[in-house]
Amino acid sequence: MKIAQINMLDQENTQKMLDQMLHSRHGYFTMRHCNASGEMRDVETFSAGIEFGSEALLYEIIHDITDRERALRKDSILFVPHVAERKEDFMKCLAECSPDAILSDFNLPGF
Repeated sequence: MKIAQINMLDQENTQKMLDQMLHSRHGYFTMRHCNASGEMRDVETFSAGIEFGSEALLYEIIHDITDRERALRKDSILFVPHVAERKEDFMKCLAECSPDAILSDFNLPGF
């Protein structure tokens, strides 16, 4: 399946997004997709560019986060994801965002 079939961006912005994903270090994005029944869904995408022979490919893992987003909106909770790969980025984000909570997975970098 081609990304243009499910992504709600126009062709030019889809290409820009794909280029950004291929060249991004962190590879985390949120966006809206349209499923097979035509329903709009909120998704988070984890992506990485990979080499397969002489081809540059984009590997993606996509999670449907629609229910999570609805629950957060219902309770007036603002969830803003940030990715920090370096300690400086993490500290800058803390200073600028002043979060009420920090959620992380087990892949936290070992700064």
